[in-house]
Amino acid sequence: MSKNSPRLPRFEQWSQEFDNPVSLWDYAARKGGTTLALAFASVFWPRLIEIDGCILLAERYEPSVFQAWKAQLGDRPEAIERTVNHVHLWDLFDPRDEDVPAGELDYLADVLAATWRAALADRFPDRDCEVVIAREAEDYGPTISFFTRRTAS
Repeated sequence: MSKNSPRLPRFEQWSQEFDNPVSLWDYAARKGGTTLALAFASVFWPRLIEIDGCILLAERYEPSVFQAWKAQLGDRPEAIERTVNHVHLWDLFDPRDEDVPAGELDYLADVLAATWRAALADRFPDRDCEVVIAREAEDYGPTISFFTRRTAS
């Protein structure tokens, strides 16, 4: 949803059923439910774990995959974090499912980045974490990741 005017065809069609204006909160209340809300909460405020000094999305952590990246990337925890925590928004929210313009995912990426920053600061206040969004056209939609900045010793 763009910051100026949302272009959400499914919401717009649904909202025409009502005499009075309705909001996205109304849509969420009537179309969502507790299970869906909790699922989205886990995306926007992810469970974070620390493995071998790396902060990782618990949802993305697989021990064998982590060890493979660690073997390939060596003693570069930032690179390991960037790789394991790499999430394509299209894998979570495919805009083609609802005819939502792909550009609307940029707004979603911005919101997700802000909530991940807050979650990282809350869970790891002593670490300098950076959340990054890649918006390159050759990538698979907006992509978000995070890593810990490390100071040279």
